[in-house]
This record gives sequence, structure tokens and C-alpha cells, in this order.
Amino acid sequence: GDPDRVAKIMSGPWPDDLVALEHEVGGAGHWELLRAELATDWGENLDFLAHGLDTVECPVIVVQGMKDTSVLEWQADLLAEAIPDATVVKVDGAGHAVQMVRPDLVAELLLEAVFIRRAMS
Repeated sequence: GDPDRVAKIMSGPWPDDLVALEHEVGGAGHWELLRAELATDWGENLDFLAHGLDTVECPVIVVQGMKDTSVLEWQADLLAEAIPDATVVKVDGAGHAVQMVRPDLVAELLLEAVFIRRAMS
């Protein structure tokens, strides 16, 4: 969370990392719809670690695009550390929308997670 960025998100121009993300995801309309939600989230949810992540019991894969300028590598690592038995997968050549750039890899990871969960049942 970074409440100092809320005014810029709401009024524009877009922060550079969101402009880059906008192009990666596929259009300005996507972010125009989410602008208020992003601003609220970034302004109010300042400590995601305080929301019970240590109680998560389902399989979690944190997928980190190594070119992501919105969620940094250390943040993905911190998220994975907060969730019991989470796995981090770092994807070279991808930004924030790994699922758009490498849908094959994301599908493989999800299928593997489902298979492992079934095997453990």
C-alpha cells in the first residue's frame, strides 16, 4: 500500500508502472474501470500480511513476472513467505500479466497444483 499514490492514480496522469501495465494487459479501458478500486486498495490495504495469510490452507502459487514494475520481486517473496507452503515461480521475460504472456506456463502450474491436491486427498 502507498497512500501517497492515490491522488495520482485518481487524477492522472497514470503512474509510469501502470501505463506500462496498461499496454501489457491490452488497453486503457481496463484500468479506467479499475481506477477507483485500485486507489482504494492502495490507500487502505497497507499491510496485506495482517489479513490472516498464515491461515491459508489451500495450495498457493505466487507467480512473479521478472519484468513486473507494479509488484516487485521482494514483494512476491514476502507474500509467499507469509503463506504456509506457498511456492514462488519467477518468470523471465514477463511483466505483471504473466497469464497473458505465458498462458501455457500458468495453465501447467494450475494443473500441477490441482493434481497434487487430488493426490494428497
